[in-house]
Amino acid sequence: MTETLDEIMADKVISLAATKKYVRNRDIWDLPWLLQQGATLNIDLVKRKVSDYKLHDYQQMLDDLIQRLPEIVKGESLLNEMRRFLPSDVFERTMGKEKFQVYLSNTLLKLFTDVRKALYGSSAYQEFKM
Repeated sequence: MTETLDEIMADKVISLAATKKYVRNRDIWDLPWLLQQGATLNIDLVKRKVSDYKLHDYQQMLDDLIQRLPEIVKGESLLNEMRRFLPSDVFERTMGKEKFQVYLSNTLLKLFTDVRKALYGSSAYQEFKM
C-alpha cells in the first residue's frame, strides 16, 4: 500500500516537531514541496499519529519548533544539506535566494501554527488585531 501525500505530510509534521537531537532538514524542504504538490494538512491523521506515538507533550514540541523555525531556515546546516541534496540549478533558484528562505520560513510557520490551533485551540503567540 502506497502512502498518500497527506499521510507523508502528517508523518513529517510529527517527526519535525518531535525530533529533538537534530533537525530533520529534509522535512524542512519537503513540507512546502508537499504543499505545492497538492498535499493538505489532514489534522485527523496528525491527531492519530500523536496518539499512536504517545506524544503527550506534542503541544510543547510544536511551541519549541515554531520558536526555532526562523533560525533553522537561515542555518548553515539546512543550507549545507540542501546543497548536497538538490541539483545546483534548483538550489540557486531556491535556497540560494534570501526571498525563498523568507517564503520557506513563512510557509512552515503558518503550517505549524495551523497544526497547533487545530489540535489545541489557540496559538501560543499573541496575535494583534489591527
